[in-house]
Amino acid sequence: MKRQLKLGISAVSMAAGLLLSGCGDGTTGTNVTENETVESTSVEIVAEPLLSATESAIREYELKYCKGEMTQEDYHALADLYGKNGQVKLQRDMLEESYRLFDDQEALEKLQGIAVNLAEEEDEIAREGSLMLQNLELDEYLDESINLITAPEWIQTMMPKLFEGKRTYFITKDDRVILTIEVGYDANGNTYSNIWFAGADDAVKVLQYQNNAVQLLQTKYKDGNYDGEFTLWNCDGNTGAVICQKGTFSAGAFHGEFEERVHTGDAAGDLYALWCNRETLEYTEYLGNFDEAGKTTLEQPTEQQMKALVGDAAEGFCQVYAYDSSKKKCLFTLLAKESAESYAFTATGMGVPAFTEPEIYKVKN
Repeated sequence: MKRQLKLGISAVSMAAGLLLSGCGDGTTGTNVTENETVESTSVEIVAEPLLSATESAIREYELKYCKGEMTQEDYHALADLYGKNGQVKLQRDMLEESYRLFDDQEALEKLQGIAVNLAEEEDEIAREGSLMLQNLELDEYLDESINLITAPEWIQTMMPKLFEGKRTYFITKDDRVILTIEVGYDANGNTYSNIWFAGADDAVKVLQYQNNAVQLLQTKYKDGNYDGEFTLWNCDGNTGAVICQKGTFSAGAFHGEFEERVHTGDAAGDLYALWCNRETLEYTEYLGNFDEAGKTTLEQPTEQQMKALVGDAAEGFCQVYAYDSSKKKCLFTLLAKESAESYAFTATGMGVPAFTEPEIYKVKN
């Protein structure tokens, strides 16, 4: 808290000052009679706020930073102090700078666990995040979320000056996280984006983009698991293929009746156009069923039948999880034979990223 010291200047001293201003040069000056009063004036002097030990240490390192005297160890020390002081964006920025200057892999590792509140981000990044929130909040703007995440400017804005690792941002409302954005590079150096939107009544939307393919899950999230009825769309701009899955999650596992519609693409094309036209395409429909543990309840074909169904893929162990109406086509997954009996179909097993809620903090002014 700032301490305030106020000095009152008395009428007597004011009068003395005024009288002196008229002496010594023959000028008349200003006269004050005994019956006159001079209004007192207050001058406010604001003292410097007292600094904590952490803030004092930060100031010392910041002075060192301004002089260009920082070592790699100093960058880590200052980043740790910023984190301790609740200045998460500054903590991240300091570690990123150390990574760029020194090829600092320790800094890169620390960065993977940092999530920044978009309320303290730079304007351009904050605008992109707010626009994504708006697009996911309103169903009529859902297509625009695809347009936004697939644009080259998205990764350039959200992952500036970095070509490795990731950044995580979040937006809060009523003391809960409603939007989490994770952008970065995978092990092969390809960019990716994972976005989680948490709406009312446990409803969630999970949007992913990587390698010119987009995936959107709409379901609910309860007790740390995807749960309830779901729709999962996947559009691949490299092949023109589109898949739509519908079913029910029970604690993250498939449960009950399941439907998968498949449009087999024949050429690469514009991903956003493919997404917008997905409802007008022709599909082959496959049906399946799962028990409470997420295991398929379908009778599995014999080895000879499997070869007829899947051809060369039968060289591995195939587990069928859905058939078309003729039972001449199927959907399957390749498994190690010893794990087939216990294999459960889950949201994460189908490529949906597990949700980790960032640690909430209040932005310091």
